[in-house]
Amino acid sequence: MLLFIFSMVIEHLSNSVILMITMRKHLAIAVLLLFAATAMGQNSISGSIFGNDSSAVAGSSVELLQMPDSIVLLKTASDADGYYRFENLKKGSYLVRTSTLGGKPVAKKVMLWSNSNVEVNFKVDDTILMDEVKVLSTGIHISGDTTSYSVSRFTTGSEKNLKDVLEKLPNIQVDDKAKSITANGKQVSRILLEKQDLFQGNTSVPMDNLSADGIKQVDIIDNYSEFNIYDGFHTTNETVLNVGVSDKMKNKLKGEAEATGGVLNKYKAKNSSIYIGKKSMFSGIIASNNIGNSLLTFQDIMQFSGGLQNMLSGDDPMVRMTKLMETYSDFIVERKDINKAESSLASLNFIANPSKQLKISANGIYGYNDSKSRSEHDYNYLSGLQYSDTITESSRQHNALMNLKVQYMPSADFNIIYSNSLMFSDKKTDRNDMVYSNALNSQTKPRTANVQGNLTIVKRFGKNVLNLILDYSLQNLRQNSFFSARSDYYLEMLNLSKQYDYSTKRKSNEYSANIFYMHRLNDDYYLRVAMKGRHESQNLNSQLTQSVENKWFDNDSRLQYNDYNADASLGKDRGKLTYEMRLRYSLLHANTNIDRKFVTSQCAMLSPMLKARYSFSMSHFLSLSWEYGAKENPILSLLANGYMSSYNHIATSSADRFFYKTNSISATHALMLQYLGLSIFNMLSFDDVKNGLTSNNSLFGLTNLTESRIGPDRKNLTARSFIQYRFLNVPLNVNASVNYTYAYMPVYNFNELFKAKSDNVTLMLQMTTRYKKGLNGQLQWTMSRSAFRGMPVNNSMHTHDVEGLVSWQNDKLYAGVNARANFYRQGNIHADNLYYGFDIRYDISKTMSLTLTGHDVLHLKERRQTIGQIDTYYSIVSRVWYMPGNILLGLKIKY
Repeated sequence: MLLFIFSMVIEHLSNSVILMITMRKHLAIAVLLLFAATAMGQNSISGSIFGNDSSAVAGSSVELLQMPDSIVLLKTASDADGYYRFENLKKGSYLVRTSTLGGKPVAKKVMLWSNSNVEVNFKVDDTILMDEVKVLSTGIHISGDTTSYSVSRFTTGSEKNLKDVLEKLPNIQVDDKAKSITANGKQVSRILLEKQDLFQGNTSVPMDNLSADGIKQVDIIDNYSEFNIYDGFHTTNETVLNVGVSDKMKNKLKGEAEATGGVLNKYKAKNSSIYIGKKSMFSGIIASNNIGNSLLTFQDIMQFSGGLQNMLSGDDPMVRMTKLMETYSDFIVERKDINKAESSLASLNFIANPSKQLKISANGIYGYNDSKSRSEHDYNYLSGLQYSDTITESSRQHNALMNLKVQYMPSADFNIIYSNSLMFSDKKTDRNDMVYSNALNSQTKPRTANVQGNLTIVKRFGKNVLNLILDYSLQNLRQNSFFSARSDYYLEMLNLSKQYDYSTKRKSNEYSANIFYMHRLNDDYYLRVAMKGRHESQNLNSQLTQSVENKWFDNDSRLQYNDYNADASLGKDRGKLTYEMRLRYSLLHANTNIDRKFVTSQCAMLSPMLKARYSFSMSHFLSLSWEYGAKENPILSLLANGYMSSYNHIATSSADRFFYKTNSISATHALMLQYLGLSIFNMLSFDDVKNGLTSNNSLFGLTNLTESRIGPDRKNLTARSFIQYRFLNVPLNVNASVNYTYAYMPVYNFNELFKAKSDNVTLMLQMTTRYKKGLNGQLQWTMSRSAFRGMPVNNSMHTHDVEGLVSWQNDKLYAGVNARANFYRQGNIHADNLYYGFDIRYDISKTMSLTLTGHDVLHLKERRQTIGQIDTYYSIVSRVWYMPGNILLGLKIKY
């Protein structure tokens, strides 16, 4: 599979290089091409597109028509240099026609004889403003870093929300489970509405709640910059989507209210509204259900990142939030393994422009979840231990998130931006286990608070920009756990009684100051010089209370990191080849009271970075990135004393290093032949970690003990490929994707080192028709295989998932039936799971419709599914009681 991906990348790369060479205007190459064309008897038409100021016009549509019938034979677009070319033409009369976005077409007649190569240049009007643009008849237009879609060209009218619309657009993939979007091969960090960041980084809220009715255009914007003060600098890798709406959505309150009820007292209610005005806009959501739909998820919290620091620095938009959410990951998750649930949510997003100098945006979400779960698990450890566990659990959780951003722009060359976010979560979980007829009871009460702030001051001097960025982040986690057992559960060597209270307090404070200067050398090159200082302190306090005295699990530990670095970057952000080269000198220092002798408390190193992209054409590029640097280990990975992450899992560490080094390289290839309906993306990445931590797993009774220790290098290779073909004459889409990951993961088991290797393959094939009326269908097959090798017992797991949807629609009625089959294989364990559902919607009027939906209609009272989990330590086969199906009848009103 990997060889296939490599060969495909090489093939497209070689073809693209040939095309690139033919487009060069060096005299020697031109003579060779002319000689070759004469020898082979080929005809060609080529030329350049110029604007009013005689500058090259990129992205201009060029068509070749056959005379006298005016039949369009070929289509293309001018590249970054305004150049276009048609080859292998027969002799005869042709019409060459070009038009810029929103401009009037310009045409010229051409006569080709044998072995003729004609140059046809155009001068076009390129002064049309973007809000006057009409998208080309193909529905797609590429201009610089922006790809625009005319939504009506790709939708059928059955779409309910923005997520349904995005799933119909080329080069955009929606992960419904992760609530994430990938566009042009890049992760989308935010969704704009009419070029305004109303949702402040949250993508799932607009995807699920922005009605498809009224969405006119969707833009993919690479190298996005929110502020005009950064015009002329394309130094960020942030990719965003901008949603444009029709005039009927503006200057009035629009929304949708839905209320449904069904058998076995199931219900779902929701109201979403939005107002788009000249100087302000807001959206609000109130929702509640007891059918298992999570209204506030882990992904929602991660996406409330603010994004300013990431955008201005050009770093990965998710790095900062990933570090932030490590504190939350133990208990804020989107639970799928529940059999009873009730969720409620209230959300408000607001943005206002009181004046041209001031912009204020704020949003907040409150969510409540009450759930119950039931499951049975069969454990099979490498040590030979085997046992079964029956678990029942109830959980209640409150979440609140608030964001505020103020942008003050007193002049075109001076901006001040302040943002602040507050997150709070409170949870209570009661759990009952039955192991070997022994009853185990636990209660956990975690409470988390997090505050983040950012102040950015930007001053522009002509073509140069000076930035000052101040950041702070405060996190506080408190958790009280109570555990009791009917009989002895732990072995004596752990010195734990049958009953204990365990409390933990974790705090993390981080402050940083960053100043950088960006200097425009000329139209193509820029220079960036930066200095940054950062201070981070991590504190953990834990206390164990039980009838047997035990000091091992009591902690009062602290860890502090100070990071000082200076870097210089040279970049080129114009032309076919763009790149950024950075050299950073970092000085990292650590101090702690952890009772262990560390190898060193200081790390000084040079950290190089390279990002490059070559655009063979407007829709074909190859990018490469490489970075070498150091990262810090968190306090939980360095504790000498034991830390109880749960009632049956204890973590400790023997690691003697504060820092570890990483080496990352990735390459992305994209080929988007929009006029032919073909889109191809390939991505290859490699990571190498030196002096990183690995796990040493051992068992004491039924308690897992995980020791963090320094291990050999860890390596990871990931290859991804996505192919989409949209038939131009038939409303049919065909998608195929393959993901392959190979990892070398050294692990320890009872102090014995194993060179574990893992292979993970996911293959997806999908076919979808998109008739605006009548019968439509969708068929998707997904196969995944996971395998771990190099251990005493090799584990592997296979799953196959087949989904089908058949629907019929006219102006008023939409009716669809769906089916899904899931096949699970692990060793001798085989399990098949089948699901059926339907969706019927009848529009009584333009504003009112009746809905009748059924989800997993064969399991309305109870649904149990067999699933598996494997890793280098054990394998688990679980029988989980999931949320049963439902049949709901409802009324939906648009206003």
